[in-house]
Amino acid sequence: VSGERRSFLIIQALNQYYDILSQNEQSSVPRLGYSTAKVSFVLQISPEGKIGHIIDIRSKDKKPKPREITVPKQDARANAIAPYFLCENVKYIFGVELIPGKEREKTLKNASKIITILEDSGTDIIAITKRSKECFEAFKSLQHSILDSLVNEEATGLLAFLDSWSPEYFLTHAKILDYKDDILGGAMLIFEYNGKYLHELFEIRRKWEDHISNNKDGEQLLAQCLVSGNIEAISQTHNVIKNVANAQSAGARLVSFNSPSFESYGRSQSLNAPIGTTAEFKYTTVLNHLLADPKNRLRVADSTVVFWAETSNKTYEDLTLSLFNPPFSYEESDE
Repeated sequence: VSGERRSFLIIQALNQYYDILSQNEQSSVPRLGYSTAKVSFVLQISPEGKIGHIIDIRSKDKKPKPREITVPKQDARANAIAPYFLCENVKYIFGVELIPGKEREKTLKNASKIITILEDSGTDIIAITKRSKECFEAFKSLQHSILDSLVNEEATGLLAFLDSWSPEYFLTHAKILDYKDDILGGAMLIFEYNGKYLHELFEIRRKWEDHISNNKDGEQLLAQCLVSGNIEAISQTHNVIKNVANAQSAGARLVSFNSPSFESYGRSQSLNAPIGTTAEFKYTTVLNHLLADPKNRLRVADSTVVFWAETSNKTYEDLTLSLFNPPFSYEESDE
């Protein structure tokens, strides 16, 4: 069987496994339109649009680890300004950024990129840059486009916060100062209102799902998906696969064509092997789900091996793992 054929057999099997897990209410695999993000902080929003508290939800380890939470889908964005819905970092939510020491001098020489310097420690700079301001405006615009027609306290409170917030307030807010360094370090944040995460509320989820349903086709190519056989929008770039040994720091891609010599019929990137947006979501989501769990992956020399059973019952996977990596070993007896 050719390498390409093997790849599609694997993708088909991953799609089938996603369907199995998604039918199990106890499974943590994200549903269509959602993905998993490593979240560090929760912003409590008041009805007036103020930040009441900032809650640290990281682990209590010596080196705190973010919590993995299912959030509205976050596609890979590289260097593009592309805001996520209700889960973002400091540039998008607060409109500021940290310029580390190694970039400090270069940035100061190109002052046209800086709007306001909020703090200069002599090593690092906390600044409002043209890019951070654009990120904030893009984030605000996306939240408005999805939630403007929703009349409830949760949506109104969030939009009031975005409309009243100015990046200049960042270092004047006592709650932010408690976690300033961690937030500036790239932590992801979500929003809470009255004890509930905004992105988990039924009415807000419905608005998000309507949004992605109305925008999923756009200018994408409609073609027959090689995995499902359905005619649908084709994913031009696939989400990255994380926790793969020796892959690029951003992650690996299972389907990718990065040289014209691999392309045919004038199709570039992933259009050369057309996989629909639904199948692409399923296989990348479930593969990342498997690779995130040490019980489903093994390191063999310089390769990462992932395995699963075609059932939501974990007993079979636990048995397989015990054969590959026994939890104990028998010592030779002197008798």
